Amino acid sequence: MDSKKIIPISVIILILLAGGVGFWYWSQRKAAAPKTTTALFNQLSPAEAKDTLGGQIIGKTQNPLEGELPPTNPFEKTETNPLKDVYINPFE
Repeated sequence: MDSKKIIPISVIILILLAGGVGFWYWSQRKAAAPKTTTALFNQLSPAEAKDTLGGQIIGKTQNPLEGELPPTNPFEKTETNPLKDVYINPFE
């Protein structure tokens, strides 16, 4: 083979090998990662979770907008279709 063809092929093979080794290392490291506090909190029973600081804060929170939400459609009271009386749908 020509030496000009061997160099690009060997570079591609090295990149693929390095990618495979990097992926293997990343997957092994991900599996051995320590548990986070969120994962530990999710393992607590509901009775134990209420005793934690987060459980106490959630119990004391209130919804300041309860019962005072604005309407979702601001055009309910006004007529926004100027062609409503002009065209009559025959399928209604």
